[in-house]
Amino acid sequence: MYITNGQPLFSFTCYDTTINRTGNQSPVEKLVLDDGRLLFTAGSTTYGYELWISDGTLTGTHIVKDINPGTASSYASNPVKLGHIVYFAADDGIHGKELWQTDGTASNTFMVKDIEPGSQSSFISNIIACNNLLYFLAQPLNAPAVLWTSDGTSPGTHMVPNGSFPSAGVVANSPFSCNGKVYFLGSDSVNGDELWVSNGTAAGTYLLKDINPGKASTAIYNVLGLAGKVYFVAYDAVTGNNLYYTDGTDTGTHMMGGLPPGGVSGIDMVYNGRLYFTCATAATGKELWSTDGTVMGTHLVADINPGPAGSDPKGLYPYRGKLYFSAKTTANGRELWVTNDSAAGTKMVIDINKAGTMNSDPQIWAEFEGLLFFNAIENTTQSQVYYTDGTDTGTHMIRPGSIAYSPVSRNELGIVAKGKLFFNADYKNYAAISPELWSLQDSVINPNAIGNIMYDNKSIIYPNPNNGHFTINTGTDDFMGTARIYDVTGKLIQTSRVEGRKQEIQLKAPAKAMYLLELQNDAGGTSTSTLLVE
Repeated sequence: MYITNGQPLFSFTCYDTTINRTGNQSPVEKLVLDDGRLLFTAGSTTYGYELWISDGTLTGTHIVKDINPGTASSYASNPVKLGHIVYFAADDGIHGKELWQTDGTASNTFMVKDIEPGSQSSFISNIIACNNLLYFLAQPLNAPAVLWTSDGTSPGTHMVPNGSFPSAGVVANSPFSCNGKVYFLGSDSVNGDELWVSNGTAAGTYLLKDINPGKASTAIYNVLGLAGKVYFVAYDAVTGNNLYYTDGTDTGTHMMGGLPPGGVSGIDMVYNGRLYFTCATAATGKELWSTDGTVMGTHLVADINPGPAGSDPKGLYPYRGKLYFSAKTTANGRELWVTNDSAAGTKMVIDINKAGTMNSDPQIWAEFEGLLFFNAIENTTQSQVYYTDGTDTGTHMIRPGSIAYSPVSRNELGIVAKGKLFFNADYKNYAAISPELWSLQDSVINPNAIGNIMYDNKSIIYPNPNNGHFTINTGTDDFMGTARIYDVTGKLIQTSRVEGRKQEIQLKAPAKAMYLLELQNDAGGTSTSTLLVE
């Protein structure tokens, strides 16, 4: 972060001139390589829809390989990293859609195996990694999708044999990797669609439990592990959606007790030894719940929208020891909320869209340089880029310093790579530009940037509130300056030297109160922030 005339500046770059000036295929399916570069899929008028890579600079953003040469598209998709290699599905125009691999270079980007020989596709999908192996679905012409596995080589790529019928494949859907095994929705003529498990061998691939007995099927989704067990949501036509857990055996697979039948709508995440999920009751509607895996340890976190309407919490993200998410209330619409797993500690962070009950519909991206970034709507129909330090006063929209519009962020979430936050956006002042790849960085003012994104004139302090011990993030390794802390009367409490990107400060005998922190670099530029000790 540079401080110039009292303003912290951030560099903001659009890569539209590199990828696609006039098309409408935005970058999606982003993945970070071992060396920190960003691998992503994107469409261009020159190459069609292909695999791209970026080191966070315009010159370092380029196509990896034109897999389907010319303007035709390979439709590279579903990239998954296994070891140092990324595997994905692509169509080179000759072999159909098959399994490919890349290390980010053109020379080492090639097809792993032509599963369905010739031009016919095997329609690779749902690629996942588990225990140093790839698992995916392949679907030959006029046949159901079956489960395959691969060690990344052609000889090591084969159909997973059915434990009951070793010569046949397992008809599968929606594989999940959890606790060292692959769980999926398997199908046979006896049990319908039910929960199966596999370790890639015939003996280790079997029906785990016939949850909906007989030929009737069960829908399985949201598989997550907690304390050695696997939790998932299962649906049947009699009771609806319910939370289940399994230890990997038939007898160890059960419905979670203490919850209303059919009320569980989805599992969100595991955090601090607890499983967070949404559940609806007649009294509260759909709200946020959590469990430690026991009936006694399962509870409603908070009735955010009092009464039966529910708040429909979405998109949980951990930040500074708490969970941030979006929730909808009758009074404020869908806004940014935070919880510490208690009713008292669950509150709205800020009402961004203050037009009555209109929604700001925040979607959280990532933590970057001590701040939480997300997109939201403020009194318009267009989504903008925001950051927060977890407080109302520390939540702001960011925009280029010399231009009146912020980028309009897209639903694809941001990702941090090479010291930059990458995301997709349109830009109002460039009407011909389709959704493209943008980056935000805090250490170098890029001469190719469209403009500088400016935070308010506050330095980054965390945690805030705190107990008198906190860190100042200047955002640049060569910062040299001084931090001065004043009380609310203007009395100077403490002076500390600040050098480098991050500096820890310990107040001497701090009292619980609000303070003003002034950060001044040796060139005279200043930034001020509020500091709360509690």
